Amino acid sequence: MMELVHYHVAQKNPHHGEAILKGFGARRVQAGERKLVRGALHLIGGLQYGSLELMQEVRAAGEPYIFFDRAYFGGGPGSDRLRVVPNAYQKHWLERWPGDRMKAFGVEVKPWRPSTCPGQADRRHILVVPPGNLLRKLIDPGPLWEQMPERLARITGRPVRVSMKGDPVPLAERLRDCWCVITGHSNVAVEALLAGIPAFVSRESAAAPMAGMIETIEHSIERPSTPEGREGWAASLAYGQFTLEEIRQGMARDTIMAAFQDVERATA
Repeated sequence: MMELVHYHVAQKNPHHGEAILKGFGARRVQAGERKLVRGALHLIGGLQYGSLELMQEVRAAGEPYIFFDRAYFGGGPGSDRLRVVPNAYQKHWLERWPGDRMKAFGVEVKPWRPSTCPGQADRRHILVVPPGNLLRKLIDPGPLWEQMPERLARITGRPVRVSMKGDPVPLAERLRDCWCVITGHSNVAVEALLAGIPAFVSRESAAAPMAGMIETIEHSIERPSTPEGREGWAASLAYGQFTLEEIRQGMARDTIMAAFQDVERATA
């Protein structure tokens, strides 16, 4: 059995790390103090305090890892939930799971919004959410986001609103009268799709199974397709996040380790 090594970050939410250590039966290594323990299954949380460099190294080496960060549903500061992902930044594939966890997390899938506004000019805005600095270092998008305003100006006359990481405007307000969301991996795309709003994302986004790809916006931004199976997609994501107690008790380990074909590679 491959050794599990958790790169502990004491500076941020140490109780998260303690739950991971116990639930996964991992050996503790302090993130930022040493490089990768070769030949292990690497447990890495977030991208701060040395974790970004660990993620860069493990991905470059092609070694298996499990990534922990904010949950898809009800995550954020003060939350007791984390997403737990084998060999990826986010869960960007579908698996068949029942809807019990989705319901337990209070996830609501709202009707798909109408494609037209009868009796008035449709001026619903496009919400652009660029990645934060740390994620850009992990998943290099090149000049994509610098070029996005000019690109959108060529293909649509809709107003464009840019929302950076840490935007203090409530998400419900940002999504009000929103035509679509364009982002790389922001969870705003997940929230938009649940609210019945189209999204265009990168291929490794959690929203990818139900969203359009950023590469296609020239052809589809004014005619976004209606995704089928949003409930099943949400159910799949719900089985990719866990409360700290579920992590501590080993439920996350049992569920996520089943996603590995063997101790060498993860299913993706």
